[in-house]
Amino acid sequence: MDNDRVRAGVVDEFVLNRFRVVDTPAGAIGVVRTTDGFYAVLNRCPHMGAPVCVGTDLTTSTVASRPFEYRLAHEDRVVRCPWHRWEFRVDTGESIGNTTKARLLRFPVIVEGAEVFVQYRAARGAAARVKETPQ
Repeated sequence: MDNDRVRAGVVDEFVLNRFRVVDTPAGAIGVVRTTDGFYAVLNRCPHMGAPVCVGTDLTTSTVASRPFEYRLAHEDRVVRCPWHRWEFRVDTGESIGNTTKARLLRFPVIVEGAEVFVQYRAARGAAARVKETPQ
């Protein structure tokens, strides 16, 4: 561990849309690889503290469009709490359906060559974007 970051693994070891949980001084953080890159969130639901990343794959949600009609949304960007089924967007941390104003705490992911790192001391409100550095 250096520079307030921990190694999460090698890019090719990550299964698409499946969380890998890494222990950090900030707590357990779930790291997930998507078609858009990597995201990292605290493995704790802001509602009651359930582990949202353990044994979890990203999913898709439905949103109401008209009465009795729903459409798919946020494809492969949704993490669902195992206790109360609250849903959050992994890319923004926001709840889906305005269930709560609380958000998942996000962390920046850094990809250096084939190595994936999580920066666990992000500034409050910092963007959790993937930073890639050349090999």
